[in-house]
Amino acid sequence: MNDDIPAGLINLADGSQGAQALWANDEFFAAKERMLQASEPVFRAGTFDEHGQWMDGWETRRRRTPGHDSCIVRLAYPGVAKQIDLDTRHFTGNYPPAASIEACLEHLPDAGFNMLNWGKQTDIADVIARIGGRMCLMGNVNPLEIAVRGTPEDVYDETTLVLEKSGGDGIILSVGGGVSPGMPRQNIVAMQKALADFNARIA
Repeated sequence: MNDDIPAGLINLADGSQGAQALWANDEFFAAKERMLQASEPVFRAGTFDEHGQWMDGWETRRRRTPGHDSCIVRLAYPGVAKQIDLDTRHFTGNYPPAASIEACLEHLPDAGFNMLNWGKQTDIADVIARIGGRMCLMGNVNPLEIAVRGTPEDVYDETTLVLEKSGGDGIILSVGGGVSPGMPRQNIVAMQKALADFNARIA
């Protein structure tokens, strides 16, 4: 992975340089330390360990309850993150619909970022409290449970809540972390209607 890093930058999450995965809530299928390998990820078809198909990356058990999985990483060196790459290339079909990096939120504007599209785990009111007015926000309707699996009414209500919490300023309305495959057309229309109704109320 280090070959993909732009000139002048280093990989602060390189395990060979001292980065450490300190804790994870679950490592059922694959150890958290595999996230920090500097080598290109590989897929070994037909290779199994005690947990099933061997995977080159951190993999938790299938989640069937509310909540999310998390891991604490200690970077190899003190520094400012200029670029973040969450590589899920071999986790096809069972990767999470969104991810967030909590600790660096307050520092993103100072690092030169001017827009943030984040996952469902962090409420927009919390994001605004931490970095509001310092960068453009993009989100934050729940991408899977609401946008894909919810009804148009669910999408309308959730979209309205996001807009009301943001005040409609400094935000690009979207789903958190990017649109998940399979979002029904009627749910997209419901999101558009919620935006139109909100704009009409504040006009």
